[in-house]
Amino acid sequence: LFCLARAFVRKSSILIMDEATASIDMATENILQKVVMTAFADRTVVTIAHRVHTILTADLVIVMKRGNILEYD
Repeated sequence: LFCLARAFVRKSSILIMDEATASIDMATENILQKVVMTAFADRTVVTIAHRVHTILTADLVIVMKRGNILEYD
């Protein structure tokens, strides 16, 4: 959460979230997703996740395995 706050303050044009919600409960993840969607609406957000729920609102999804792209939509 500290890194997210730092990205918000710095006005970064790209936010990379690598398993940022992996160790939090679903309620907290939902809050975090809403904050990211609102605060970073005009920026590029790259989300790396294993949970399908985490990427449901993504504009573009790339599924990878062992460094290879399996699906792209």
